[in-house]
Amino acid sequence: MFADLPDDLALWPHQKNALDFLIQRRKNGVGPFLVRMPTGTGKTGVIASLSLLSVGGRTLVLTPWSNLRDQMESALQKDFWDSVGYTKPLAKVMMMLPKDAAKVIDDPSCKVIICTFATLTKLRHSSPSIYTRLSASLEAVVVDECHYEPAIEWGRAVKDLKKPMVLLTATPYRNDLKLFRIESNENVHHFSHKVAESSGIIRSLKFQPLTSSSDIRSLSQLFAVQWTKWLSGNLFPSTSPRAIVCCAGSRDIETAVSVLNAAGIAAIGIHEKFEGVGDPNLFKDVPPRTNPAQVWVHQNKLTEGLDDHRFCCVVFMCDVSSDRKLVQQVGRVLRTHKSDIADASAVMMAPPELELFQRWEAYREFEQDTDILDVNHYRRIVDELLGMQPAIEYFDGRFRKRFQTDTLSADPQVVIAPSVLIRKTKPGFSLKDYIEDCTDALNLTDAVILGEANAPCQESGKHALWVYACVENSNLLEKTSLYEITLEAHCAVVAGDYLLISDTTGTFPEAFLEERTVGVGASDLSNLLDGTYRITNVATSSAVPFDTVLRASEHRGHDLKAIPASLTDRVQICRSARGAKPGARRYIGLQRGRVREELSERMRRRHTVTDFQTWAQVIGDALAAASGDHPVLQRYMQPCVTPTAPTPVSLSIDLSHSDVDVVDLKENSLEIIESSVAVFPAGVSTPSLFECVFKFQDGSSPPKQFSVPLSIELQPSKGRFWFKSRGAADAYISETAGTQISRKSLAEFLNQNQDLILIGLTGGSHVYQGRNFYMIDYGHAEKALFDQIKRPKIAACSNEKGTKSELEAAKTVGSKANKFIEGSLFRRIADLDLPLDFVPELVICDDLGSECADFIYANFDQKAIALVHAKAGSGAGVSASAFHDVVAQAMKNLVYLTRAEEKPDGANGWTSKAFWNKTRIPCLYRLPSNCPVGSKLWDKLRNDIILSANANLHVMLVTTGCCDIKQLRDAVTDPTQRTAETAQLIHMLDGLIGYARQLGVRVTIFDVPFKKPVSVKKAAPAKKAAPAKKAAPAKKAVPAKKAVPAKKAVPAKKVAPAKRAK
Repeated sequence: MFADLPDDLALWPHQKNALDFLIQRRKNGVGPFLVRMPTGTGKTGVIASLSLLSVGGRTLVLTPWSNLRDQMESALQKDFWDSVGYTKPLAKVMMMLPKDAAKVIDDPSCKVIICTFATLTKLRHSSPSIYTRLSASLEAVVVDECHYEPAIEWGRAVKDLKKPMVLLTATPYRNDLKLFRIESNENVHHFSHKVAESSGIIRSLKFQPLTSSSDIRSLSQLFAVQWTKWLSGNLFPSTSPRAIVCCAGSRDIETAVSVLNAAGIAAIGIHEKFEGVGDPNLFKDVPPRTNPAQVWVHQNKLTEGLDDHRFCCVVFMCDVSSDRKLVQQVGRVLRTHKSDIADASAVMMAPPELELFQRWEAYREFEQDTDILDVNHYRRIVDELLGMQPAIEYFDGRFRKRFQTDTLSADPQVVIAPSVLIRKTKPGFSLKDYIEDCTDALNLTDAVILGEANAPCQESGKHALWVYACVENSNLLEKTSLYEITLEAHCAVVAGDYLLISDTTGTFPEAFLEERTVGVGASDLSNLLDGTYRITNVATSSAVPFDTVLRASEHRGHDLKAIPASLTDRVQICRSARGAKPGARRYIGLQRGRVREELSERMRRRHTVTDFQTWAQVIGDALAAASGDHPVLQRYMQPCVTPTAPTPVSLSIDLSHSDVDVVDLKENSLEIIESSVAVFPAGVSTPSLFECVFKFQDGSSPPKQFSVPLSIELQPSKGRFWFKSRGAADAYISETAGTQISRKSLAEFLNQNQDLILIGLTGGSHVYQGRNFYMIDYGHAEKALFDQIKRPKIAACSNEKGTKSELEAAKTVGSKANKFIEGSLFRRIADLDLPLDFVPELVICDDLGSECADFIYANFDQKAIALVHAKAGSGAGVSASAFHDVVAQAMKNLVYLTRAEEKPDGANGWTSKAFWNKTRIPCLYRLPSNCPVGSKLWDKLRNDIILSANANLHVMLVTTGCCDIKQLRDAVTDPTQRTAETAQLIHMLDGLIGYARQLGVRVTIFDVPFKKPVSVKKAAPAKKAAPAKKAAPAKKAVPAKKAVPAKKAVPAKKVAPAKRAK
């Protein structure tokens, strides 16, 4: 029971009404109870009075954040009592952290405990005995800001206390309160915004438009003008006014703060990224109210928890993602004070095209209708729709009776297709606990659970079934609404050690599944396609970390077992497969843990709940039997156990899917700069934690870059890597699922889509993808790979095109080079020093041109063409990074060797007047007589060679200093010699060769001997001997040495290819 309050407590009437409601409802029931009061109307006073004067025993007060916890403690200890002129009760108020929870709980003088949701959740998970003691010590629980991100996990921690519960919020919209199972409006008390405003409890709001502009600097200047105008005219309600400015991200905040301070307006910025920036006007955390700044600029930091009546102006320099956030932000400037100027209103300033004031007015109208806020509103809609249907009608070729919600326990009337997510249960798994969390998960998606409220309509020791309706808005409407209602079902079956779940909307209690179950590995799932199945479809993903590679492919055939394995199968990861046998077709998703029996539509419509349970038990038995090992699935990379202390060294992500977009905070699309990045240890003290950074850029000129730093945590108990954001980010993932668009952090997206990542591990023998570790098979495909690498017996090279000084000399007016620089790969390629399978009669240098290749070789009689790509490294062993560009370029340009009508952009420039890089080296280095030029030359190459029936198509990688062949061969024969570099190189080259072979293109790698340049060492003393260097310009300008290339260009040896042709 809650006791009545003393008569001399000076509260606002609406606060007394709220407390009277709680006291009376507690006498008649156990709750939970909800009090809805707009921001600034005294929720804290209700909490203080209830917990310290009404509740006889101990009260737990919960807040979402630590800053609100601290404010609550200060209010209950002193601030509230001072404000109402009432002597604070002597009972002790204590703040509780996980580390001192036992001490606080055991203090008999403590009447009120204040903590965050996170603290309570941690106690429930990590210290169950302390959590139990806490529950036993309580008489009531008060939850402030109960609308906060209604997460099942913290909601469960609150409900499991099993104590009378009081919820307080300013914005209880749609599904939030379903988490706490508030059954009807009888347990809800509303104090409307309109009444609060008309009573003078909170300020009214005016709108001041800022001239339309999307430029943050211009908006800041416009606001500065308006601020000065309102300030000088005493138009603000506060006598010492302050403003809150909302921006889209840290960069905009910095700009706004800079512009405002330059205009003489004291402004500060608050953002997660401002730690240690050295600017006294930029803060990571919200500063104390004593900070003298007039204007506080933020992104998310000041939306809630800032209780200062001096704030009376809110400025939006960006759109607001949801109307709830808009209401919360505006609420910060509506708090009144006895010193306010009479009849003055708070002000909202924003560009009019954002329509924020119209959205605010829509909220004002909405919150007056308490029926809409009733948790049972959508249930009534569904019931009324069913009531409008006739008892029987003709639909889809049958006479059908009306769906009955009151007989679901005996006759669910729904069919459940045999398509499931499979998880393996951990010790201690309970179907009863699953039912509780699944009910919450459905409630939080606005599901109207039919039959008994907040429970499955069918339940046994082995299964549970929910039948529910979804009420959604039409996806054709942006500003208005029209209900669209669909019937859905969720069914879970326990089969031995496995949990099989079907949900027609894809809704699962994800936190529960992560805590109480584990994913089923690809090797176990492959058992569901044993040798009796004829595998017809296989979907694979490449382990090559480039956007220019086919990220995924599907192979289809009558029986893939009859098709010989290809070289690239060994470095492909099988993501899913389909198989058939008489009377059955089955699909398995190896990385997402999915199994589906593919039935005809007629059979699917007849697959009852009983049929589904029987089928699920069959699948569980098959998993337990482990009788798979299909030969087709064995040809791909095989999953393995988690390696000992796996250490990531590289991470590649695939964001090329059509339903995935990277956006900035203003929803502008971004482009990833590097999809493959290095990974580094986070520190010696955290051996399981690693870090990396992805960079994106927008379409502006010059492009603006956005960095997204990530942490990667190895979780050995779960056999996986898990991503976490490191600080705030200005780039997000926008993901489209049906009609819903959701914005997620990159870390959250990668955790949910681990099949789109590829992690290379130190040692080079393992990779990680889709929550599985895979071991690279060096003993099979890689041996064949090295047959493609040839070491030609030609002069060594030191670089790709020449040194910087040699290139500058080659472009010098009056002595421009007409041959490529000696000692460079370009010279070896252009002069045909490589041992080729055909004799090129046409040599085109396309470097710096269309870049379909560095060089193009062709022989029309032999129907041969080669795209030649060059790359020079440093000569330090195996360099996967040096191969990155040349392999990526080669893969991208394979399209020019296909029958597609692709033409190099620079083909029009293939003329006798075209020279390379401002030299006199002709781009048409060799040209047969009577051969066309320009685009007609490409047409001839395409028609006479590429499209011919016996085309001889080549891709050639000519490298030097990138690849130590001995080191590569040692890596195959001796596992101790394997490195991350060798593994990455093998993946890159094998991927290129595999894809090229699908096009009938032969890949050859020429590893030209490397000669280490000596110019770098000789340059060092020259820098130290500055006077000598200045006195030596004559040496640098001596023309004799600059003419040396002419001597080296003597054609005697360079006509060797002609002799070979004879």
